[in-house]
Amino acid sequence: MELLTKFWSLLSNYGNALNLIAIVISVIALSRSLSKSVPILYRLGKALSSHEILIYADDRYEDLKETLEDSGLFDPKKIKKVGINNLDKIRSADICIVHYQCAKNSIIKENDRLNLQEHQRDNTISRIINLKSNNNSLIVYAPHGERLQNEEFGLLDSKNNTALTNFRGRLVSDVLISMIAMKRQKALF
Repeated sequence: MELLTKFWSLLSNYGNALNLIAIVISVIALSRSLSKSVPILYRLGKALSSHEILIYADDRYEDLKETLEDSGLFDPKKIKKVGINNLDKIRSADICIVHYQCAKNSIIKENDRLNLQEHQRDNTISRIINLKSNNNSLIVYAPHGERLQNEEFGLLDSKNNTALTNFRGRLVSDVLISMIAMKRQKALF
């Protein structure tokens, strides 16, 4: 009987040791996980509260702004409109969203107003992409049926932090990802 009690005591101690090892491994795994996710969540929180979003969309500005506001993630005061006459603001913006169809149409109207010949006409998308710096993000929203030209694809692909999307839900997601991935001149931490 005493032998059985000693054996049972040994098994109990062995079980306690295994429990202790399992707890230590769990604590290590949790701390590693948190050490990777907490900085990302902190950067996202800072980004949501401080990043300015410019929208180039002419008559579709309100629709895109409403899409971002309806998500409940973005401060409506940080969402601003940019037009053809003040494209230079793109250089200093954190994130710029361009409605492809509006950009295409507005430059045609502007070129017609200035009475420019076909070979003198400018391409707004190219201008916007060239104004983008490495410190900000550019998202081109081209709804279903809109197709960028090969030169525009190539130019967009040549820049860092750019995205092309066809769906409004994906647009919100791309803005969030851009905010997380974006490097700022001033440190976030």
